[in-house]
Amino acid sequence: MTMHSEQPQEPHPLWKASREGKTVHQPETIVMKFGGSSVADAAHLREVAILVTQSLPKGPLVVLSATAKTTDALIEAAHRAETGDLGAALGLSRDLQMRHRDIALELFPKGLPAVLARANLFQVFSRHQINVDLVATTESSVSCTVDGNESLEALLKDLAGFGTVGVARDRTIVAIVGERIKYSPGVTGRCFGALQEINIEMISLGASEINLSFVVKKEDATPALRALHAALITNRFFQQAVARSA
Repeated sequence: MTMHSEQPQEPHPLWKASREGKTVHQPETIVMKFGGSSVADAAHLREVAILVTQSLPKGPLVVLSATAKTTDALIEAAHRAETGDLGAALGLSRDLQMRHRDIALELFPKGLPAVLARANLFQVFSRHQINVDLVATTESSVSCTVDGNESLEALLKDLAGFGTVGVARDRTIVAIVGERIKYSPGVTGRCFGALQEINIEMISLGASEINLSFVVKKEDATPALRALHAALITNRFFQQAVARSA
């Protein structure tokens, strides 16, 4: 059995004052809620921004709900989808996306903030029904992989509005799959060491605990697999690393 002692804690000032019968003055909380017609377009949103900015010294709690008629459109889209009219439902969804995109572009004519830009970027892939496999991002760029058999002409035309777009073809994803890779010391180091003679163009780990992926040129795929097999499987390094982290 272990024992420890703690210093008695002072009661919270508000509770202490209430216990002693004193009047407690708590700071007021300002709640500012905007929605519907008050955020219907870029002009109205600028007015909202001015009001919020003027209230910042008071530490307001700002609540922003849907723009005008957005909720009605979402409900209508849900009803259309429920009755099997998926074309109409998707059409309403696209109209909403374009309306919000137009508002954002009017508010940020020099370019959307990075988070908004990336969200809109992946909506373009969705609109063209092209699945993204791997994603790697930096502050100023986004790299991703798609199926090599996809037709990309229309997609690239839409993506051009976000910046310079480049396509590297004939690439292969090489993936290492194993339990608790993310938490196994030495695994990533051994992988990079094994691939030191191969040019790695993209790396994806993210939140996955079981998958570490590399993108290499198609002709480098087989040498990469052999090098990784020798480094992780032949000498049983991977099994040992997972056992140590378990």
